[in-house]
Amino acid sequence: IYYANAVVLVGFFILSKLSRNNTIIKNLKKEIKEINAMVPEYKEECEKLENHKKEILEKYNCVDTKDLKSLYYDAIDNQKSLEEKNKTYETLQEEIFYLNKKCKEIEEFLQEYLDKFGYDEINDENIKSLNKKYNESEIRYSG
Repeated sequence: IYYANAVVLVGFFILSKLSRNNTIIKNLKKEIKEINAMVPEYKEECEKLENHKKEILEKYNCVDTKDLKSLYYDAIDNQKSLEEKNKTYETLQEEIFYLNKKCKEIEEFLQEYLDKFGYDEINDENIKSLNKKYNESEIRYSG
């Protein structure tokens, strides 16, 4: 009887293992079917991506992705160069503004100074005449 019970227990154990294994096998078969059903979609998607890649390569006259990558890095370098040039341009614009302001201040100072001595406009002749008068006055007062 003990042997019969042991055989029955071992039988149940084996049956439960087989049942469990059958469930696992059924689930695996189901997953494999689902994956196989998706293969055509994946192939179609891969073809679309490959065609899109070819279109991009043709658009930019590239032979392969290596050429496209090189073109991309060249474009980035050009963009950085343009940004640097724009910054330089802005800096120069600021300097020009500052220099124009300083020139205007000097011009106003000269005009005010020339006005005191009866000169109406700033030109070489008036400045030379004013310098001549100044030098003559220096000679008179120093000698």
